[in-house]
Amino acid sequence: MVEENVQSLLEHEQEKRNLHILSKRRQPQKVPQKPNSTQGELDEDAIDFEHFWTLDEIYRYMDRMERQYPNLVRVLKIGQTRARSCWSMHAREWASHMSALYLINQLVESADKNEDLLYNTDWIIVPVANPDGYVYSYEANRLWRKNRFAGNVMCVGTDVNRNFPLRWDYTSHSCTDGYAGRTPGSEKETQALMLLMSQFSRSIKMYLTLHSCGEYILYPYGFSYQPVPNAAELHALGTEAAEAVKIVGDPEYIVGQASGFLYLATGSDDFIYGAYGVQYAYTLELSCGNRGYGFIIEPDQIEPIAAETFEMMKVFGMHAGSLKISKRPFELYNVRPDTAEQLSVLLKWRNGQEIEVDFWDAPKVGRSARIMVTREDHKRVEEFLEQHDIEYDLVAEDVQELLNREQRRNVEHGRRLRRDSNSRATVNFEHFWTLDEIYEYLDELAVAYNGLVRVSEIGRTHEDRPIKAITISTRGAVDQTRPIVFMDGGIHAREWAGVMSVMYMIHEFVEHSDQYAEQLSNTDYVIVPVANPDGYVYTHEQNRLWRKNRSPGNVLCYGVDLNRNFPFQWDRTTSECTNNFAGHAASSENETKALIGLMDQYKAAIRMYLAVHTYGEMILWPWGYDFLHAPNEDDLQRLGERARDALVAVGGPEYEVGNSADILYTASGATDDYAYSLGVPYSYTLELTGGGSQGFDLPAAELARVTSQTFELLKVFGQHAGTLSVTS
Repeated sequence: MVEENVQSLLEHEQEKRNLHILSKRRQPQKVPQKPNSTQGELDEDAIDFEHFWTLDEIYRYMDRMERQYPNLVRVLKIGQTRARSCWSMHAREWASHMSALYLINQLVESADKNEDLLYNTDWIIVPVANPDGYVYSYEANRLWRKNRFAGNVMCVGTDVNRNFPLRWDYTSHSCTDGYAGRTPGSEKETQALMLLMSQFSRSIKMYLTLHSCGEYILYPYGFSYQPVPNAAELHALGTEAAEAVKIVGDPEYIVGQASGFLYLATGSDDFIYGAYGVQYAYTLELSCGNRGYGFIIEPDQIEPIAAETFEMMKVFGMHAGSLKISKRPFELYNVRPDTAEQLSVLLKWRNGQEIEVDFWDAPKVGRSARIMVTREDHKRVEEFLEQHDIEYDLVAEDVQELLNREQRRNVEHGRRLRRDSNSRATVNFEHFWTLDEIYEYLDELAVAYNGLVRVSEIGRTHEDRPIKAITISTRGAVDQTRPIVFMDGGIHAREWAGVMSVMYMIHEFVEHSDQYAEQLSNTDYVIVPVANPDGYVYTHEQNRLWRKNRSPGNVLCYGVDLNRNFPFQWDRTTSECTNNFAGHAASSENETKALIGLMDQYKAAIRMYLAVHTYGEMILWPWGYDFLHAPNEDDLQRLGERARDALVAVGGPEYEVGNSADILYTASGATDDYAYSLGVPYSYTLELTGGGSQGFDLPAAELARVTSQTFELLKVFGQHAGTLSVTS
């Protein structure tokens, strides 16, 4: 028997915490301390690993690290519990929280001593995966294990580590410590971790979940006695970590398969190993310390345990840095349907869910279209095309290499541009701007040309970025007494050239407004240059070919196609994981709501709507949701042809002009149909010219030409809008 009276241990631990708080209060402070809570607060200038930190202390420390080390640290809110924002999952295992914080401290504040752990490896750390439970174990019940969700009238809490969906099983009664929840993935904490895993799944090479205590290094599976394929590698690396600890301390960790040393139970390590294929996944049951009694550890043992654990982390981190990230390979095909039947088959396939297909061009009879598919679907794709006798060619076996090659050309072009720049532009239109550059430029215009420009925030995205709009009016504010041209760009994240064409028009109309005085004297402009900020940033930082926004559709897939999310003729299309997912409901997305609100504000005077996309060299008018033509189709066609001819006159390509459904395909919930449904008489989708190897990746060297030529097309629409009347 280790201890006869658990309560005396708890009282002893509380007494130690109170003594620590008292000693901290008596120490001279560099700055005045804020009022202390019952548990005390962490000094902004000094930290210690001599007491167990409260949740508030942990979060303040993380925020401070982000402020002090902005080039190294980012703090993300990955979820929301019933009461709080979301390595340890079990509330009472305080030593594991402190070991995770010690790791952060070493990687950040002692980064110079641990460069080898940071040079080839990124770290994603969730110090407290069960915030509500952790707070409850501090304030009410020191031995509480679960979260604090009210499962039924009598009992509260789910064991978060039993709630993951891989081999989930309904376990025990809700009043027991091991209760797995009503359904797999039911808990907010579980969902937050799964979404984070999903977001970085292609790059995660090592997963570590910290628990205490037991001195075990355990690997999958826990739900079965069957060994995993790479058990030998997992055991060898675990043994290396155990030996690293032994060198600096007393604990002798046992290494083995979880089910062989503990009991049969699935957990987060099984989930990430089985669901995402992360080949190195471990549960670390940390040391109990020299005088530990299970979860209750003496304060003077916190730092020794954390330091020993850090030795393990170094082994795991160094090994992760030696592993290569294999990006999911994609292939590019040219397909050419020669009959209406073949086209029909392709269009049905486009909206199917059996194979992940990304259409880069609209398939038409007698015209080639490019499609991107994963390499694992290579055989199925070719079998499908051959089955229906559709002509095809494999254009590229590795799409990523095409992107890399294009990126290298753009970088080289940027170097040449910096050596020799003689553009009339006050800004550079020979590279693709980031969102920050776009917003900074808009704000600068609003200050420098306050009699012409207004910039406003019309909404916030899921990731809390502003959605900005700019108005251009010689009257200062748009008072709706003159016709309005309403424009948006970048609703599809990867269509960078469309965004830059909109920005070029803004630049010309504002900084060279004297040259367009006649046009600006009778027309106002309301423009949203980047209608999908989160997606646009994601294409710059993570995935160049991303199309949707970044709201989580489910625990596995992100994003809604905003150009399918508008309420006019909205229809549920495909699953969350496809490129044209229309959302769970019409107008469900923040970006959609922002555009709808702006249109509603100015709809009395909007006479022209232009949705700027790339690519395809098309000028399209409604309707797109069905094979129906707008009542004023002749007027729409004539104006479209005038714009096309203006583009051709300056050396641009000859765009195809016509009805959206006829030229492309039927698509519900699109912006142009929505604008037309509001009574906007001229509503168009402009699919601009493409370039590069894939259309979306227009080389930077061609950007100035494309944006200046597109401006001639846009001027025609604006000039015509100025001839239309505004009636109340």
